[in-house]
Amino acid sequence: MTDYSNMRCEDIKLFIFEWIILHPDAGKGIKYVRNLNKQDLIKVCLYIDGKMSKDILMQDVIIPKRNYCKEIAKQRSMKMKEE
Repeated sequence: MTDYSNMRCEDIKLFIFEWIILHPDAGKGIKYVRNLNKQDLIKVCLYIDGKMSKDILMQDVIIPKRNYCKEIAKQRSMKMKEE
């Protein structure tokens, strides 16, 4: 198993993007990779290595990040309307 904790975030992101391109069916639904922190990126790598189920990955990483990004977008649009 690769030690992802020693890798840079940019390298992990590239690894994940390449894996998603090579495995489009298994990578379906994995989004917001560019917005994840290192700990969440390592969780995605654990899914890729088969050490985590996709349901747990979606519940712990992807869905909370999606909700966060939606909230930020909503706040920005409200701020733009005020100006």
